[in-house]
Order: sequence, then C-alpha cells, then structure tokens
Amino acid sequence: HALATQLTAAGAEVTLLAPGAPVDVSRSWRGVVALLALGQPAPTGATMLMASMEQLLDPLLQLVQQLATSPGTPPRLWVVTQGAQAVQPTDRVDPFQSALWGFGRVVAMEHPELWGGLIDLDPAVDAPEAADLLTMALRTAEPDGETQVAYRDGARFVARLTPAPLPPVQPGRIVPAATYLITGGLGALGLQVATWLADQGATHLLLTGRRGVTEAQQRATIDQLVARGVTVRVEPLDVADSDGMHQLIAELATGDAPLRGLFHCAGVLDDGILLNQRWARMAAVLSAKVTGAWLLHTLTRDVALDQFVCFSSAAALLGNPGQGAYAAANAFLDGLMLDRQAQSLPGLSINWGAWAGAGMAAHLAEERLGAMPSLDPAVALLALERLLGTTGQVAVLPREGLVARSGAVPPFLAQVAPAVTVAATAAAQSSLIPELTGLAVAQRQSRLSSLLQQLVARVLGMRTLPALETGFSDLGMDSLMALELRRELERLVGQSLPSTIAFEQPSIRAMSRYLLTAVLALGEPAAAVLLPAPRVERSLSEPIAIISMACRFPGADSPEAFWQLLLAGTDMVREVPAERWNVDDYYDPQRPKAGKMYTRAGAFLDGVDRFEPHFFGIAPREAVGMDPQQRLLLEVSWEALERAGLVAATLRESPTGVFIGIGEGEYG
Repeated sequence: HALATQLTAAGAEVTLLAPGAPVDVSRSWRGVVALLALGQPAPTGATMLMASMEQLLDPLLQLVQQLATSPGTPPRLWVVTQGAQAVQPTDRVDPFQSALWGFGRVVAMEHPELWGGLIDLDPAVDAPEAADLLTMALRTAEPDGETQVAYRDGARFVARLTPAPLPPVQPGRIVPAATYLITGGLGALGLQVATWLADQGATHLLLTGRRGVTEAQQRATIDQLVARGVTVRVEPLDVADSDGMHQLIAELATGDAPLRGLFHCAGVLDDGILLNQRWARMAAVLSAKVTGAWLLHTLTRDVALDQFVCFSSAAALLGNPGQGAYAAANAFLDGLMLDRQAQSLPGLSINWGAWAGAGMAAHLAEERLGAMPSLDPAVALLALERLLGTTGQVAVLPREGLVARSGAVPPFLAQVAPAVTVAATAAAQSSLIPELTGLAVAQRQSRLSSLLQQLVARVLGMRTLPALETGFSDLGMDSLMALELRRELERLVGQSLPSTIAFEQPSIRAMSRYLLTAVLALGEPAAAVLLPAPRVERSLSEPIAIISMACRFPGADSPEAFWQLLLAGTDMVREVPAERWNVDDYYDPQRPKAGKMYTRAGAFLDGVDRFEPHFFGIAPREAVGMDPQQRLLLEVSWEALERAGLVAATLRESPTGVFIGIGEGEYG
C-alpha cells in the first residue's frame, strides 16, 4: 500500500491485486510488480516448507503465464524480494526468497519480452522506506541494462559473476574415522563423490537414495569401495522424509564414527517451459532439494560438521529455459548456504555446470539450448577438493561456454566473458535486412527459407536440411526446442517475436513468409482484391450435419461401443483397477479423512497409459507432464478426423474452426 500511494502521487494509475488474482490483460499496463515475498512469514517447521514455497512460486508462475499469453505487447514484470541476496559475506539471507531469483532468471530467458528484472530490498528498512527505494528503482529501471539489483543502506548494488582463483588444497579436510553422508548417493554423480571421498581417505560412507540399490552399476561401485576397506551403509530413504531423516541423524549421533560431512547431491528433474508448468510438477522438483537441505540444516545445528556441501546448478545462477522449478530449487540451496556463512556455520553451495556422463543435466546435448560444454568429472572433483573448507556460494563453469549461450554478454557476465560491444551485436543482427533488400522481391523468401533451414537443422541437431513444408512437430521439435528456435530467430531478425511463433508458423515456408511480410516488411505487397461475398440462403431450422464422432467413456472407446453400453444399460462402476493405484493404501470408510478415499469404486477409462507421444510430435518426457485430459483430447480429435476420412495435414492453414467443450471432472 505504501508503494501504491507513492506511485499514485507520482501520477501513475495503480491497481492492487491479491496473489493469484487474474490480471486484466485487456488493459494496457506499463508494468507489473510482484511483491509476493514481502511480509511472508518464515516457515516454522519442515512440514510448512512446501506450503511456503507454493505461496511464493505458484502465484508468480500463474502471473507469468497470464502475461506471456496476453494479446499485444506484454507489460514488464519486476519481481521484488527483501533479503534474498548477500551483498556482504555477513549478510543474513532468506533462502525462500532466494528461490524467486532462480525462477526469475528462467523467466528472463524464456520471456525476455516481458522481463523487467529482480530487485532485492534492504531487509533492515521498514515499509515506507522500502516503498521509497522501490519507487526509485522502478522509475529508473534498466537505464544501464541492469536487471539484477539490490539496495543496502540506501546504496544500489548490481549483480556480477566474478572470476576467482581456486584455493590451494588443504590436507586433512577428510577425517578417516568420521562418517560422510551423501544424499542422492546412489545416483551417477553421488557415486562419483563417494569414490572421491574414499580417495581422500574416508572410510565410513552413508549413501541415501529413494529406492535403494536397484542397478548393477550401483552394486559394482559399492563392492569396489568395500573391497578397498570402506564401510558403506546404504539407506533407502527419501531425504525429504522428515521422520526418517530425524531417526537417521539421531542414530549417527550415537555411532562410533561421528558425522563430519554432508554432501547434498539429491535432486529431481522435470524440465518443461513455464507455459506448460503447474505447481504439482514444480513441487516434485523442489521437494528433494529444498526440504532435504532444510532438514539437513536444522537437524545438524548441534553437530560439529567440517563440511556441508550442496550440489547446486548453473541454472540457478544463469537461468536455463525449461528449468524454472530446478533453478528455483537450487537458488534455495545457494541462499541457505549463504545464510549459514553469515552465521559462521560450514556451508558451501556449488553452482556446477553439467558433469559429462553424470548428473541430471548430462542428458542435455552441448548443442541444445545453448548449453555450455560439460565439465570433465575429474576436473570437477579436483575443484571440489580445493573448495573444501570454503563457505558461501561458488560457481564451477567452463568459461568458454558463457558467451555461446547468450550472444551479447549481459552485464551479469561482464567480468567473466569477453566483451561484445552493442554496436557489433547490432551489426550482426541487422545484416539480414541489407542482404534481403539487395535481392529481388521474388528471391527474398527463397534466401530467408534457406537461412531458416540451416537454423532449424542446428536447433534440432539434424545432419541434413529439413524440407520447407514439413511441420516442426513432424521433425521432432518439442516445446524447449521451439523456445530455442524463437531465441535464434530473434537474433536473426533483431526483434522480439511471440513466444508461440513456432506453433503459429509451423513450417519453414510458413515461418519465412511470416517473417518476411509481418516482421521485416520486405515481402511481396499483397494486391487488395475485393470480391462480393457469395450469398447463401440459410434457414435457422436447417440441421447441422455431424459427419464424424470420437469419444472415450468408461468401457467404451468409440461411439458404437458407447451406444451398446446404453442399449444394455451397463453400469461401468468397478473397484479401482490395480494398474491405477493400490486401493487398500488409500481406502478408509471414515470420512472425511485427509489423503484417504471413502469408496473403493469408480468409473475408469481403459488404456490411458497407452498414449503415443511420437505420433503427435511430443517428446516422451513432456508427455509425462501433460494433463491426461489433454492427451485424451489429442487422441479423440485425431480419431474424429480419421473417421471423417479427412487428412489432418490438408486442414493446415484452412478456415477450419476447432470448438472444445470443457466439463468439470476428476481423473486418476
């Protein structure tokens, strides 16, 4: 309210909205300021952690989705925090608000057209003074290109990634008689850390993993460690399990080998662009990192630790398209370790680049999404050895990849990446227009189509040039690739483009025609020919011709099968099928009971797990995160076309309307 009062006094029209309230996108807003973090109480226990994260991140996710899909030019979005960053090593940090910075950096990469920036206010100021600082920040936003700023004692600070030499190795950091706990210890990265700890002299290792030992490679590595005289204990335990972690840490406190080191490597990855995200998916990614780290932090406050190392990610520091939840989770780790540093507690968060052949980011090819080259695990472990004893936040990244991922160097990377002048960048972007202008109008689309063929082939990793008419989805393009294509096109034409451009212009020919005429205004001027509209006499009583139907009902996968059910009066309510879930785990006749169901029966569709993502040009990992009703809609829509004898490709760019009725329902 203090900020609204000041902005109104300055002549601005201000509307206050509650978190999660819809924005009236029909109005022309100059900007949107997200104050979700201000005044949020700190969680009082582990059970409230995810609720706190939901209150911060879910409204922001919904806000981004509204703004990104609004018609016309979207307003700028600023995300405001208070005490989310450490300007000085002694600054206390709120790690829950730090998560917003990781999320915001992904918004900046996926939707640069709406991004305003991140503003961190001084936690020591009251509401009126905070409003003064924020009013000043908004009125002078981005004059110098800075989109990550913090205010302390009235001074403005800007974020910079700075080069730092690795400290020398300090012997004796690993104590042979101590226990070292590795969460996610059965993953490829965790097992490498376990082997490295044994190389450093550790003889007692505790590895946790949600499913225990399930693979031959896990067993082989553990056997090798045991053969070297290392005591390896494996606990099939989710690090986010509060009761289980309490019991485990309590057991270690009474053991012969005291707990001296924590290596938090656990994590879950579920990539998806922000427009496709929902809170349930984000929560699954956040839980292992956030709840796990918080439990380790609180349960070991009275333990004499030498090391508490969190394996964070470059995504939290630099942003990465498709990893909004992952970046937020890792930014929480960064904030937590910075807060421990301010309390003189051991704590180090390392923003790793992808490790070659290990870790959750290893599946991303180097040429995909502007990803940096992978780190050699041997080099990464050498860096880890030299960083033991360091506190706070450190990034370990291949320096040569920092520029390749972004074209022009943003201010945040100015001290670690070679300078690229604005003039040079602008010249590279604008070289396309003179080239096309020098060609005859009839030749311009051919030249642009050729450039687009090369660009699309590079984004998709194709060895041959794609055909002009083949749809992007038929080429295997998923939503993350579509996002990267848009970024490459923006560099090519030097203008912002709609976030949905790859879907609205679904082939190279359609894309080149759109860019040439609607964006660059270099296409063949269309001759305006006015023809009289044919007069068709229609009667209001004329019936509508239904030439095809497709449907899914419990016990019926076609209209004919559904009709037979109706004729026979068949009741398709049955006990919950075993392939859906174990009804005994959830059934309780007493109601209401949280997390339980008071019936054992329901009406269920068959074959909901048989969706074929490749048929619809969808990546399998994206299909897992889709709403099941969306998958059903794709299937029945295609069936309706087939039953009508229509080929879907012939309807492309035709005046065909699609009308979808939405009904309330539940599914499992």
